Amino acid sequence: MNNNNNNNDEIYSIILKIANKDSNNNNNNNNNNNNNSNNDYLFFKLFRNLTIKREILYHLNLFKKYYHYSTDSSKSLFDFKYKEYVTSLTIEREINLENENVVYKFPERISRLSFGNDFNNQIIKGSIPETITCIQFNSKFDAPLKTGDIPSSCKSLWLGCFSRSFDSNLPSNITTLSLGWFNQALNVGDLPKSLTELSFGFLYNQPLKKDAIPNSVTRLSFSKEFNQPLKEGDLPSSLTSLSLGNSYNQKIEIGVLPQSLKSVSFGDAFDQPLDPFAIPGKVEQIVFGENFNQPLECNVIPPSVKTLMLGSFNKPLKSGVLPESIERLYFLYFNHPLGINHIPNSVKVLSMGKMFNQTLSKGFIPCSVTDLSFGSNFNRELKEGDLSYGINILSFGMLFNKPFAPNTIPESVTELNLGQTFNQPLSACHLPSNLKSLAMGREFSQVITEHDVPSSLQSLYLYKYTNPIVNTIHYPNVVNSDYLLHCKIPSHVKLVVIDNDIDLNQ
Repeated sequence: MNNNNNNNDEIYSIILKIANKDSNNNNNNNNNNNNNSNNDYLFFKLFRNLTIKREILYHLNLFKKYYHYSTDSSKSLFDFKYKEYVTSLTIEREINLENENVVYKFPERISRLSFGNDFNNQIIKGSIPETITCIQFNSKFDAPLKTGDIPSSCKSLWLGCFSRSFDSNLPSNITTLSLGWFNQALNVGDLPKSLTELSFGFLYNQPLKKDAIPNSVTRLSFSKEFNQPLKEGDLPSSLTSLSLGNSYNQKIEIGVLPQSLKSVSFGDAFDQPLDPFAIPGKVEQIVFGENFNQPLECNVIPPSVKTLMLGSFNKPLKSGVLPESIERLYFLYFNHPLGINHIPNSVKVLSMGKMFNQTLSKGFIPCSVTDLSFGSNFNRELKEGDLSYGINILSFGMLFNKPFAPNTIPESVTELNLGQTFNQPLSACHLPSNLKSLAMGREFSQVITEHDVPSSLQSLYLYKYTNPIVNTIHYPNVVNSDYLLHCKIPSHVKLVVIDNDIDLNQ
């Protein structure tokens, strides 16, 4: 044991290297591969020794338990027995950061520091150690920040109620900055050139100045109040993701959005007509908010877009308006007749939204669709061929309650959700022979026999179902199995989920 005790420091060092590597792997995923391999080799070599194994597990359990610690006084922090395991620290109340001992008695391996809602101390230069990479100030903090108050090691900074100007006081290494109540005009040089992600809080509503947001920023989000016109050059040329807040409703002129942009999200207030080519040609995702309802013309949606969410859009669609690049298409309030080529043949996931209730015909739903969902209002009879072969997942909404003719549901469907009010007789000829999952809603009360569902069925979901399931055998994998003591399950079904309100023992 003496020899083992002499090796404890080395073992402990390796443990902490491994633990810290795991807790920070998102930031260091591609670094020090050779060192990591050496650590892994040493770890498994030590782990084979039973005594050392127990020591490793002991320290790892302490790390898992105490890696995050909250304190409301300097004394409890300094006296904390397990502070050597702490990597994330929260200071709940005002403590004396001016005390010179604070710097030396912070846990040595701490990398994340949070200040609670009651903290509003003036930060003293040097009081936060250089090991800190992430700092979060919560709702009360609004003390002035001076150069050097935030250590140069800090990469991520979250300022809750902070509303003061920066005056170039932020360290040059920050990559992520989140501003809570901040609503000051930004000048060129206020923000560090290292910044890659910038989030404005719900109060920010200042005109942007050219180059005030560094060109290093790739992700930019505005919150609730922002509604300033954007001019060419206001947004950084490196931007790949832009989120405009729920108040934004300004015309987007051609050239305003940078050519580097790949994702743009408009808030709920946005309802401006879009000119062709106003959205750059590299954008892959567009999200429109709940109020957007402008006509779409060719080249408004660029041919690079893969995901499109159309909010309240409820205008007639024309062939070719939606590009062939779209793979995921989501409507919300759309309710106009569809035609051939209205939905691009590239779409794989199609959600028709809650208002859609139009008659479908063959070819309206393209063969590329594998996941199709109808919203709450859809209640139309379907004919053979109306739904394209290739659909794997098919979902109906709240009001759907129409009988199925044979072969209406394509043979390709493996997952079928019939909605809350569906209550039509079902037999094997109505359901595809490859069906694996079937869900019925609260109104379904038809008797199901073993021969009414295909032999491929593995999962059956019932809600407030009161009829016995006929001709069944013992079944081990049943949710709420107490309800099935006197019921019978088709032998090929592997999962049955039944609502708690069911009484099948009557």
